[in-house]
Amino acid sequence: SILYAKGRSDIGFKWGLLAIPCTTAAFLLGVRWGIVGVASLYVVVTIALFPLIQDIVNKLINLSWKSFISIFLNQTFAAVIIIPVLFILKHEILFRLIYSDITSLIIMVLAGLATYIIIIVYREKKVISDLFSTVKETFPWPMELRVVFGVEILCGFN
Repeated sequence: SILYAKGRSDIGFKWGLLAIPCTTAAFLLGVRWGIVGVASLYVVVTIALFPLIQDIVNKLINLSWKSFISIFLNQTFAAVIIIPVLFILKHEILFRLIYSDITSLIIMVLAGLATYIIIIVYREKKVISDLFSTVKETFPWPMELRVVFGVEILCGFN
């Protein structure tokens, strides 16, 4: 935890004194509506408390909210795009074909994964380039394997 790394375990302790009663209250209130109620109220409490602790942590490491949020923009964009892709796949394509539930689930997981990877590769070329550079340095594959598996093209090996 950043709090402990920065020598501020006291903040972590005080945070626990606030968060534990709030979470416990959410569980106790949510029980009236079963597992959905407990999960829903836990999410509400977590979302409500998150900005408080994140602001404290951001100040400790001199990180602005703008910088913090910008880290998640591409992943959020990809997640938002996946929703209509999977909706269309499920209701317009898989609906017309006769597949078992497990086959449909596998197809949708693979389609979601492929969509996410395509978007991230397109929008975060620098991150992907750094990843492949790290792979190249960590695993110096022989030329024969690079060519056989197409890694030469994918990883930008020279």
